[in-house]
Amino acid sequence: MSANYSHIIDECIKYGPIVVDPARGRDGLWGTSIVAGDKYFFIPQNSEWEDFRDKLLKSAVGIAVWDLRRISDWPLTSERIIWDVKSLWGGEMNLPATIRFIQNTFSTRHPVFERYLDLDQKVVAHTRALKTTHIDLPTVMAIPTPLLTDWIKSRTAVVYDIYKMLMTTLTTVAVRDEYRSRWPFILQLRKMEKNGIAIDLAFVEEQLNGDPEPATGKALRSLQGLCRDGYVTTLINPMGAKTGRIRHEGGFNTLGIPHGPARNAIKSRWDGGLIYTFDFNAIDYRCIVKSVGGEVAKLYEGSQDFHERTASFVFKEVNTARRTAIKYLSYIYIYGGSDETVVAKTGWTIEQVRSAITALDKRIMPIKEFREKLWMTGHEKGFIQIPGGREVLIGSDDSPGKVVGLFAQSYSSWVFEQAFTKVSEFLNVGLHSLIVFAVHDELVIDVHPDEFDRMNEVLNLMQNDGSVVKVKKGPTYGEQS
Repeated sequence: MSANYSHIIDECIKYGPIVVDPARGRDGLWGTSIVAGDKYFFIPQNSEWEDFRDKLLKSAVGIAVWDLRRISDWPLTSERIIWDVKSLWGGEMNLPATIRFIQNTFSTRHPVFERYLDLDQKVVAHTRALKTTHIDLPTVMAIPTPLLTDWIKSRTAVVYDIYKMLMTTLTTVAVRDEYRSRWPFILQLRKMEKNGIAIDLAFVEEQLNGDPEPATGKALRSLQGLCRDGYVTTLINPMGAKTGRIRHEGGFNTLGIPHGPARNAIKSRWDGGLIYTFDFNAIDYRCIVKSVGGEVAKLYEGSQDFHERTASFVFKEVNTARRTAIKYLSYIYIYGGSDETVVAKTGWTIEQVRSAITALDKRIMPIKEFREKLWMTGHEKGFIQIPGGREVLIGSDDSPGKVVGLFAQSYSSWVFEQAFTKVSEFLNVGLHSLIVFAVHDELVIDVHPDEFDRMNEVLNLMQNDGSVVKVKKGPTYGEQS
């Protein structure tokens, strides 16, 4: 390790605890910022990086990691490390026990906290003025030095205080338990990002020359611009919503791929390989039914299509149009809303809508009772809890529909996380097939031709908690049956 790096280790030991901020550019992890006292260092991820990291971890200095979602090669079991301090405050968050602790510790009048928030807004405003929503190295360099320095010092001061308190309170155990419950999932996400998504670039260019419609053209141009050596990456934030739903932070946004040619550009990397999609069927609705239990749960036993089964409670014969209409009605029935919305969506008369609701009341009324009870207990506690143990904060003015929606989304996110982790760990043991992205409630796998028969095992892993998963496959993401 170079003398300069050894000097940085010495500074870290002298001023610790330190703040580490791994910074990712569009093409992957490109370096790490370290703040020790009032000193700022940037360590590029070059050939000496692993040696530097290992010596830093062995130095016994306390470490606060600023952004967990960017970590891929740090051990997550050290008692000296507090992870993802960025998420210890802020709007959307899925670790409410931590939030409550921080809110009780830092009032909004806390000068260091206010200083951080003020400077953070200035930095964000400045980067937006530079017409970018992605802070990469050139943009960071463009931020005025005094502003960047004040911002780093202010946020570091807050992190120091938080770190010291977490290390000296009983809350630490609970906080770490909440983080650790998601670590296996987050680590598998990092591995998935590195797999990359194979792109048929010649097909993309051919489609662009054909002047595609606007949404498709935008997606294809994004693929063309981000494609490197035949692959694009998708960068995911697993802490982006308090329900636990993943969000994209950079790279190619797989959550917004329009149907059509843009999907056909995503192909298998293997000769003779296929793209498999494993799609949870109505997972949010099924999580509610499972929580209600009793006779309602029995009504849905064995149903491969949730909305078709619901439609059977209203009609003697179910066709595609009736299933689609009941899908709209189910949303209003479970989450709340006006009958007029269903009229507008289905073309039914108001009398037909009310008749269907009456029919559902006779079969699945306990869902409405569950919604009201969840709302009442949630407002008493200030949060709701899903079967996996995760707590989700609710607002004082959140309606019963919003509360049950948060419950359903949080529960389904947890189920998806468990399935994703199991499948990823399964594939990592001697198989060539790779998870290439996750979108909504879908898991997309690039399957090697020698491993088609192993996908039944993947399906079983995803369905072992009673979930229903539908499988599609084809040479591209868009050409699946």
